[in-house]
Order: sequence, then structure tokens, then C-alpha cells
Amino acid sequence: MLPGSISTERFTCPKCGLGYQAIKEWFPDDVSGGRFECIECFAEVHSWTGLYDYIGWIPVGRSS
Repeated sequence: MLPGSISTERFTCPKCGLGYQAIKEWFPDDVSGGRFECIECFAEVHSWTGLYDYIGWIPVGRSS
């Protein structure tokens, strides 16, 4: 991907199974990174560092 490009990715909480969708955006320089916690059980769903950031986290239901 090129800097400024975006994609949509899906994640599942490892503790309670709640699914999430987030937008991954690429940047030309390192960003500080971050982490996202489940809104129901507060477990870490995803953490990241590098040339990208995740925004727009929305719940999309439970995995079966």
C-alpha cells in the first residue's frame, strides 16, 4: 500500500468474541501507534506501531 491509502480490516476480541471493523490508514512516517480495547470486556483486541494507524472502530457482532 502507498502512504495515504486506506483499507478496512476486521478483528475479534480474544476474550468475549465481539467482532470489530476498523479503517487502516498508511502514513509516510512512523505514527505513535496505539491499542484498541473491547467495549464489553476491556480485553485488548489489537495493538499497533509503524507506518499505519487504525481509526473508526465499530462493533460488527459476535463470531459464531
